[in-house]
Amino acid sequence: MSADGAPVRRRGPVRGTPRGHRLSRAERELQLIEVAEKVFGEHGYQATTVDDVARQAGVTKPVIYDHFGSKEGLLSAVVRRLGEAITQLFIQAWAALPERASPQDRIRAMVHAFYSFMDARPGPFQVWAQEIAVSAIAAEAIGEMRQLHAHMIADQLAEAKEFAEIPRDSLVAVGELVVALVDVFALMRIRRPGTTADQAAEIFMALAGRGIPDLLLLLQSSPLPPAPES
Repeated sequence: MSADGAPVRRRGPVRGTPRGHRLSRAERELQLIEVAEKVFGEHGYQATTVDDVARQAGVTKPVIYDHFGSKEGLLSAVVRRLGEAITQLFIQAWAALPERASPQDRIRAMVHAFYSFMDARPGPFQVWAQEIAVSAIAAEAIGEMRQLHAHMIADQLAEAKEFAEIPRDSLVAVGELVVALVDVFALMRIRRPGTTADQAAEIFMALAGRGIPDLLLLLQSSPLPPAPES
């Protein structure tokens, strides 16, 4: 207790846990994000408490509040980390393609990378896909990532010389459509867990991907009006 009789709130490891290497602030933050990703994935965001995450991480609850401010702040950090991992997968998938890969091949590589991520990290994907409705902060983080990915898709489509004259904003709009459809198909995979990444990618391309050249040709002659600046 403090001198005035109030209980002292511990901010370090839980009493009785082993004291090994003292983590830096950045290391502790990464540890908490990794633990939260696992716990949210296993039990869902709504069913998980800050106490649950703190217990799994071997720290006291004030440590989590010190790093993230709130449970929503922790979820936002988890979502941003997942988004960064997905972004790197897209970059690697596109880097493996030949220089003159078609727009369809570029979309297929991105879609397959995303669905492979679902298979490799099914619990965290549930957080990404289904839990954002309960958190405006997390929804904002995912919205930012989706816009980033839409712009990355636009960059890939712009590599095709025959579509070089399409206004950038129209290419971004195509990217937004692709990202939205990828998410819809991802939810289908959650409801049908036997669907492989290969199957999902081919179904996506059969339904949506093969229409991309026609859409790009349409936008070449009739570009979309620019989106208002946010």
